[in-house]
Amino acid sequence: AYRRLMTIEEAFVELENYIDASDPDMDLPNLLHLLQTAEGIRNAGHPDWLQLVGLLHDVGKIMFLWGDGADGQDGYSPKGKQWALGGDTWVVGCRIPNEAVVFPEFNPLNPDMSNP
Repeated sequence: AYRRLMTIEEAFVELENYIDASDPDMDLPNLLHLLQTAEGIRNAGHPDWLQLVGLLHDVGKIMFLWGDGADGQDGYSPKGKQWALGGDTWVVGCRIPNEAVVFPEFNPLNPDMSNP
């Protein structure tokens, strides 16, 4: 079964089993991360719709339930292949600031680092 009908609450519960390899410093359950994101947006005075976006921003990672490392959806391993799950944005054509990425030690491998 590649799909399953579930409520948003059920999806949040399933995401508690997800390990986000792109956030190695994140030691919180995913639901707490979603709630903190929405609360941070609310505390900053942003509109209700943006608070909802903050709450839902990682829900697409639920696809890990039906995938594996071969298709970039390994959500069970801290070093799993997750290229099909993450929504990370990558800068291209210019230098990447070291403080903008989790693993800046890999920046020198990027040919764009020679572009100002």
